[in-house]
Amino acid sequence: MARCRLALGLFESDVGSTHAGLSTQQSIEYIDRVYSDYLRYGNLSPAQLVGKRILELGPGDNLGVALRLFAAGAAHVTCLDKLHSRRDSAQQLAIYRALRTGLSPAERTRYDQAIRLETAVRINPACVSYFWGVPAENADRILAPGSFDLIVSRAVLWEIFEIDRALKALDRMLRPAGVMIHKIACLDWMFRQNGYHPLEFLTVPELLYGWMARDSGKCNRRTIDDYRTTMSGMGYAATFHITRVVNGSAAEFPPGTTTLAPGLHYDQSTLNLLSEIRPRLLSKFRNLRDQDLMVEDMFLVAVKPA
Repeated sequence: MARCRLALGLFESDVGSTHAGLSTQQSIEYIDRVYSDYLRYGNLSPAQLVGKRILELGPGDNLGVALRLFAAGAAHVTCLDKLHSRRDSAQQLAIYRALRTGLSPAERTRYDQAIRLETAVRINPACVSYFWGVPAENADRILAPGSFDLIVSRAVLWEIFEIDRALKALDRMLRPAGVMIHKIACLDWMFRQNGYHPLEFLTVPELLYGWMARDSGKCNRRTIDDYRTTMSGMGYAATFHITRVVNGSAAEFPPGTTTLAPGLHYDQSTLNLLSEIRPRLLSKFRNLRDQDLMVEDMFLVAVKPA
């Protein structure tokens, strides 16, 4: 169904409508958390954003993160989405007004250059531009090579089936010594929400899973080992900050968690969960190390070779 809608040019979707069910305060907290995560995991200070040209993949129904990046000093922020997430204009206006109040005077001055907040939201494309209807794997068709210093995304790469093609497109748009920061999930809700083993989705044959999940916003089943191999092959200096493991607690691991320690990040119940399903996994997943198979969420921070 999702593929048919895209083929017909119907790009509006509830996918990415993150703020639809949030209060204004919750929306501000979410925007601040995403912005802060990029700085923390990327080991960046706001001063290091000054003059940078940034690409944000998958902003969804709100451009608050992009506006925060511009307010911090970025020269320009480009936002790119495959779909056009549904949004409520009155709610969005309230979010943008509230976001402004939490900024410093200097940030507020730059914020006011990027957005007008009278009776409707008007964003200045000279500061923050927004494109939709273009998947990440085709982004280099509309955006120039080497045009970005920093590329960021949150919960976007995990649902791109042609992920190698997408990463190559991002690589072409990133300047030498540029940085990518991506929050990537390696999990599935399709089976889990119906009571199945959390790794049940790794037992489904490739062809069948492709029919089930492609173009639907579901997991592409790439593991930390896949991303590690891909980024190494592209010559990037990549760091993987693991934030959560299968059957783990709600609290995310702090930046710098690049290896998993028994008793600290996982316990015997985690290993038992893996052992229970390992015989039924597809061979490419069955042979993964426990510490790679259990990773459910992570930040990839990758520096392009100069």
